[in-house]
Amino acid sequence: MTGGAQSGSKQASKDEGPPSLFSFLDYREFLKAHFEFQKKANRFFSHAFFARKAGFKSRTFILKVMKGEKSLSRASIYPVALALNLGKKDRDYFGLLVFFNDAKTGEEKNFFFSQLKSLNKDSRSSLLRNDQFQYFNNWYNAVIREIICFTDFRDDYQRLGEAVAPAISAKKAKESVELLLRLKLLVKKSTGYEQTDTIVTTGDEIYSLAVRNFQRENMQLAADALDRYSEEKDISTITFGTNEAGFLQVKREVVNFRKRLLGIMANQKGLDRVYQLNFQLFPLSRAEAAGT
Repeated sequence: MTGGAQSGSKQASKDEGPPSLFSFLDYREFLKAHFEFQKKANRFFSHAFFARKAGFKSRTFILKVMKGEKSLSRASIYPVALALNLGKKDRDYFGLLVFFNDAKTGEEKNFFFSQLKSLNKDSRSSLLRNDQFQYFNNWYNAVIREIICFTDFRDDYQRLGEAVAPAISAKKAKESVELLLRLKLLVKKSTGYEQTDTIVTTGDEIYSLAVRNFQRENMQLAADALDRYSEEKDISTITFGTNEAGFLQVKREVVNFRKRLLGIMANQKGLDRVYQLNFQLFPLSRAEAAGT
């Protein structure tokens, strides 16, 4: 039985084509997929052979790149792309992918992601990722998803946009509804719109970038709320000293409270407004400062 299963797997792999670069948002994952494909086609293909083909003296360099122990330099991108037998457009995409994955700041990642989208706009696989990225990239999409379920806006997107605080344009409100429908986060029925249980999910790299953008925008909304509202808010801060064990305990308490809060909200009826609650826990000193 085991032998038969292995034989079937090998036959299936022979029928598969090479991995498509444009379906990846992590160049290390693409290198791994390319290596596995070549290895199945030629058992003599090795990390050392791949490294030599790209012009590296170190036999293990490509392997270390795949493991995340090393990164490709700007100068090494082109020879690796040639070793991968990539065409002009693919080489451009591969280079941007390296810059995107190795970018240190959110601004850099957003810049290179926009460049990747411009090259990948014809790929069907990219459309879903772009929609998912757009969901998190604009703070008001989550708000629209809540408002639309208790506001009969009768396709008046100006009214819907003005129901958001701060208000957004009718154009943005319409685009948000269309996005939510495409992602199946909303469904339109004869009685109006309803939320679904669909979860928006992406690859780790793009997910983390989109969520950082989402959190950054919501932190700015919280800062603006200090002046926008007088009574209808509750904003407080705590600065405290602790150790590793205390920090982990606080994190657990935040997680448990968030779960309890979601349970309370799930059972509420007669909704008529949307609130944003942010949890922010971050260091204000270096850990090595303790005891000095």
